[in-house]
This record gives sequence, C-alpha cells and structure tokens, in this order.
Amino acid sequence: MEKFYDAIQPGRVYMISNANCKMSKRQFSNVDNEYEIHLEPASIIQLCDEDHGTTKIPTNRYSFIPLTDLSQAQKDSFVDVIAVCKEIHNVQSITAKATGKQLDKRDVTLVDMSGAEIRLTLWGQEAMTFNSPPISLTPVILALKKIKVGEYLGGRTLSTVSTSSMLINPDLPEAHRLRGWYQTSGSNSKPSVNLSNTQSAVKSDSLKTLIQVKTDGLGRGQTADYFSCLAQVQYIRTEEGKLYYEACPQEGCNKKVINDQAGQWRCERCQRMYDHCEYKYILSAQVADHTDATWVSVFGEHGEQLLGCTAKDLHAMKETGSPDFDRIVKEPLNRYFLMRMRAKMESYQGEEKVKVSVIGVSPVDPVKEGIHIMETLAI
Repeated sequence: MEKFYDAIQPGRVYMISNANCKMSKRQFSNVDNEYEIHLEPASIIQLCDEDHGTTKIPTNRYSFIPLTDLSQAQKDSFVDVIAVCKEIHNVQSITAKATGKQLDKRDVTLVDMSGAEIRLTLWGQEAMTFNSPPISLTPVILALKKIKVGEYLGGRTLSTVSTSSMLINPDLPEAHRLRGWYQTSGSNSKPSVNLSNTQSAVKSDSLKTLIQVKTDGLGRGQTADYFSCLAQVQYIRTEEGKLYYEACPQEGCNKKVINDQAGQWRCERCQRMYDHCEYKYILSAQVADHTDATWVSVFGEHGEQLLGCTAKDLHAMKETGSPDFDRIVKEPLNRYFLMRMRAKMESYQGEEKVKVSVIGVSPVDPVKEGIHIMETLAI
C-alpha cells in the first residue's frame, strides 16, 4: 500500500495490526523468509519506543559470503557481503537509455580477507549522501544485504537496488575482524583477483570460431565460459512478437510486469503498481561463421547495440504500423559483428543444454581484423 511508504523507516520497530500473514512467493521476492505480511487499507502501523523492549528484537540477519565466491554467483542473484572500502570514487551523473532520466551513481571498490576485489555501485540518494572519513585514517566497513550481482564482459560487479540495505561500520564480529585484518596487513597486501576487471576475466586472445566453442566444450563446466566470435547474423526470430518484453520501471529490477487493462502495470517482485513500463530486448538470433552456426540470446542494451534502436522506439514503430519496424529488424541480417559471448549449461524442462548469450556487440573494424588475420598467419 503506497500510503505506508513514508510511515516505515529502516532500523525502527513498529507494531503492525489488521494485516494478513501469507506464505511467501519466492519466485517474486529475493527475501528468504517463509512468510510475508500484506498490508491492507485498514492496517495500522504504530512506532514502538524503547520502553517496550524493542532493544531485544534482533536486527538484520546476514548470510555473508566471501568476495571470492562471487565469481561463482549467478548473474542477477542477491547476496550479503561485508567488506572494506578500498577506494571511493566521485559521484557521476549518467542518462538512463530506457527513460532518458538523469541518474546519480558512485562506484566503491571493496576488498575482504579472501583476497578478492570488486566494484560496488551506489545509486541515487544513497550515492549522493555516502561519505566517509579518509580511508588512510580508519578503514570503512560496509555490511551489505541483498546486493545484486551483475556481470559486465565476463567480470563481476555489485549494485544496490531498492530492496538493498547498507550499514557503515556496523557493530558486528565480522566487522571487527575485518578492521583488525585491514589495519595489520590488509591495507598493504595486493588483492589476488579483481573480479570486476574484465581483462582478467576474459583473455584477450579468446577469439574463437563457433566450431571451436563446441569442440572445446565451452559452457559444459561448472562455471560459465567467455569468448569472442566474429559472426554473421543470419536470422532474428520474430514469431509471436518475442523481440522485447514489458519490464518494471524500477531501477535494477527488470522483472516482467503485468498489465491490468486499466493503464496500470504491476510488478510482483516490487509489489507495486506503475502507470508505465519499460521495454527490454529479449532477442533470439541465429549467427554463423565459416565453421558453424548457433542460436544466441541477446538481452537489454546488447539488443540496442545490435539493432541500433531502443526497444521502446521499436515498440512505438510496431504500434503505429511504421515500415521502419521491418527495416530495423532486418538491418543486422547478413552483417558481421564482433560479439562477446557467454556459454553456460542450463536446464530446461529436464533437459540440459548449453545456452549462449551475447554480452557485447560491436561493428567489425576492417583494419583491426586485417591485422589480427596477419598476426594469426604470421605474415
């Protein structure tokens, strides 16, 4: 219920009455609880003071994992981590491609005792208000709950979303151990792996033919494999209109929304209604080189790179019957692109298959490709 949004603040204790307790819908939530409290128009929320024994109520419960384990974490999954701020970058303003809105972001470099380093991105007001003393004077410890795991060109990133929580220098045993480690040796030790460094995650010589992808068994291991491929787009599937989908407009969600036929869009994950939605690409394309062909999935901004058009604009062309719709969809056909790909074994309807996803698209540079061919042939 929107009327309760401003009535609840993090870290406070409330008495809630006239609400419904239901089984949690795990598919629509990233919270691990078995039950959910659903507020109704007649629900009552009252702030409790400390005299009512609120100090005995437990605070956030964390399931911290070492930063090194994030290399195995699934993209778009949510994790709890506790780490030291190694570096805090300045606030940057960017323009969201989907909405055209100005967004504020701040990157923070995190390290922990596992020897790993990763980039965390804070958004909006959290990015603007995040301040800390100079790291050289005292280590800044962050306890992060329900942080989203991202993926960029094979590297791992972390990002806050609307359901994330962050505590600075919390009074936790894990925080005290981290502070002691960083002050004694951690500040002078070099991380063994930078999880956000795409150069270390994807080798520069990982250009492969499609037949090599199969013969080398890429994607058949426990973790995803990353490679580049020079391929021609042969076909983009347009049956059933599955070029894009209606997505939640909440930054970082991307969940498919449901139209209630009254001009409102409902997101089951956010449990909110919106008066508009975003459009995100979900393309299925067949690509080929001189050795083989394969089907690939192309999502979000990579679809924009391939078609040269936003999903929102393409949807508008379709709705108005514009002839530009067919032209845009056919534009990439029979053209070569340098594609960064991710191969991962996935299970669908009881059958395991290697799914190949495009995570980067760029036009072919004839000069660079010519130099690469000459180096390969040792000319």
